[in-house]
Amino acid sequence: MGYTSSATLNTLQDLVRELFKSNAILDNISYSLDVDLGYGILSDNVHHKIAHSYGGQADIITDFLSLRNDRIFRGNEIVEPKKYTNILDCLKDIIVVQERIELFVKKSIEASVKNCDIAVEDMLRGYYKDVVCNFTKQAHKLYDMASKYNDDGLLPLFDEKSEDYFIV
Repeated sequence: MGYTSSATLNTLQDLVRELFKSNAILDNISYSLDVDLGYGILSDNVHHKIAHSYGGQADIITDFLSLRNDRIFRGNEIVEPKKYTNILDCLKDIIVVQERIELFVKKSIEASVKNCDIAVEDMLRGYYKDVVCNFTKQAHKLYDMASKYNDDGLLPLFDEKSEDYFIV
């Protein structure tokens, strides 16, 4: 038995599952960007800089809990079958994914406060500020810049310049 309350652990378990679900969703988005839409540079960056980060983000949480003799698990493998026909829809869904992660983190912070899990609260607040907020800003930046290219009638050129808009 570890040091963290079961109520807080339950929210953290949900967060870790959400991170792996998010990875599956962004893997699918990356595939669509590359194969279906022809945005290979953007796809590669979304895949390696964002999608791959979700497993590392889950590790931040599980490694911290492991040090406290607490255990949570990845959960079941998730497959995301959604088909995309538009780059802006892909990028909008990245925003949706990030906003859902934010909600799960906030829920975990609330549980840690309610259950006096102070060390977990501190870790989560740092993770939220240093990691989650930056990925949310990233998602919005990609969407906003692609929208500007679209408004200017230059969306096909966005792939070549997309790396310039990565901040993570």
